[in-house]
Amino acid sequence: MPLELTAISSNYEIGVIRRIKFLTQGKSTKTWKIETENEAYIMKTLPIKESANFAYNISLHI
Repeated sequence: MPLELTAISSNYEIGVIRRIKFLTQGKSTKTWKIETENEAYIMKTLPIKESANFAYNISLHI
């Protein structure tokens, strides 16, 4: 499991990870679909904290 996903699994209560599917790799980001026993999540890495906060805030309004 990639280091980023290990950190997510241990730092957030998302349950047991059953499947990870790598979706994309851009110039500065990577995206995975993470499936657990109960939910599915999309995880995207962003190199700059402000970019991550911006993307999160946009997702709240969509």
